[in-house]
Amino acid sequence: MLAPAAAGNVRADTGWQDQGDHEKKLKELKRDISKLKDWIHDAQGEQSDLEKELRATEEKIQDKVREINKIQTSINDTEKQVDELEDKEKEHLASLSQQKGLLARQIQAAYGMGREQGVKLLLNAEDPTTLQRILAYYDYLNLARGEHIEKYRQTIEELKQTRAEILKRNQALLESRNTLARSKETLESQRKEREATLAKLNSSLNYKQNELTRMQKNQKQLETLVKEVEKAISNLELTQDSVPFSKLRAKLPKPTKGALQQLQGQSGGGFRPSGVFFQTPLNTPVSAVHHGRVVFADWLRGFGLLMIIDHGDGYMSLYGYNQALLKDTGDWVRSGETVASAGSSGGQSETGLYFEIRHNGKPDDPLRWFKK
Repeated sequence: MLAPAAAGNVRADTGWQDQGDHEKKLKELKRDISKLKDWIHDAQGEQSDLEKELRATEEKIQDKVREINKIQTSINDTEKQVDELEDKEKEHLASLSQQKGLLARQIQAAYGMGREQGVKLLLNAEDPTTLQRILAYYDYLNLARGEHIEKYRQTIEELKQTRAEILKRNQALLESRNTLARSKETLESQRKEREATLAKLNSSLNYKQNELTRMQKNQKQLETLVKEVEKAISNLELTQDSVPFSKLRAKLPKPTKGALQQLQGQSGGGFRPSGVFFQTPLNTPVSAVHHGRVVFADWLRGFGLLMIIDHGDGYMSLYGYNQALLKDTGDWVRSGETVASAGSSGGQSETGLYFEIRHNGKPDDPLRWFKK
C-alpha cells in the first residue's frame, strides 16, 4: 500500500509523482467510496422511520455546524483585516502630524523672510557666486516645500481611503455576525428536533427490546464497511511520512480532550465494542492522530457521523459519534489537524468521541497507542 518514493520526487500535498495520476486515483477512490455509501444506504433500509428521521436531523446539524465554522473563519479573517487597517490608520495619523509640523516650520520661515524673498536675496548678494548659490538654495527650499505639501495631501487621501475601508469591513463584520446568530438559532432548533426524535426512539418498546441485536448489527456493519474500505484503497499510495504509523505505539496524541473510557462488552450475546470513548463537551475539536488521507466520511448507523483515515501500511483510525465532519473523502490531513467536532450522533445519549485503531481490518487496543 505504501509505495517507496525517492526524496524530492513526491509532492507532499498530493502523494503521487504525477499530478495526472493523482487526479485519476482520487476519482477512483471517490467512485469506490460512493459505491460504499450506496451500500450503506441499502444496508440501513430496514431502519425505522424514527431512525431515518434521526439520521436526517443529524446530517442537517452537521451542515449547519460546517456553515457556522465557515462564517466564524470569515469573521476572524475580517477582524484581522480591520486590526491591520486600524494600525495603518494610526501610521497615517502619525505621519500626518509629523508632516504638519514640518510644513508649519517651513511656512513660518518663509513668512519671516517676507513676501519678496527672491528680490531681497538678489539685492543683498554682491558676489555672483554667492548669488548663484543662494538662488539654488532658494529653489531647493521651494521644491522641498512643494514636495512636503504634496506628500501631506497624499497622506490625507490615503487616510480617507483607509477609513472608508474600515467602515466597509466593519459593515461586512456586522452582517457576518448577524448571519452567524441566525445560523446558531437554526442549529439550536435542529438540536431540539434531534432530542425530541431521540426521546421518541428511546421510548419505543421495540427499540429497547432489540437493543443487543441492534448493537450487534451495527458492529457487524462497521466490520463490513472497514473491509470494503480496505478494498477501495488497495491501490492508494500515501506520501512517505517521517515516522511510519507502526513506529508510534505508545506515542500517539489523543484525538480529543476528555475522560477516556474503555467500552465494556455486553455479557452474553457476543457483543464487544472495539474502541474507546472520550467523554467531552459538544463541539470539542477532534484531531487526526497521524498524517493520512480521509477514505470515508459519512453517517453510519450506531456510530453516527463517522470518519476513517488511512495512515498506510494497513493502519486506519476511526472517529465516530461526531457532531460534524470537517473533512471530506480524499482530503489529506496532518497529525494534530482538526478533522471533526465531537458530538452524540448515531443516537448516543452522551456527547463525546468514539475512537478505534485498526490494522489490516482488525481492531487494535487504542490504549496501547496513546502517550502515557
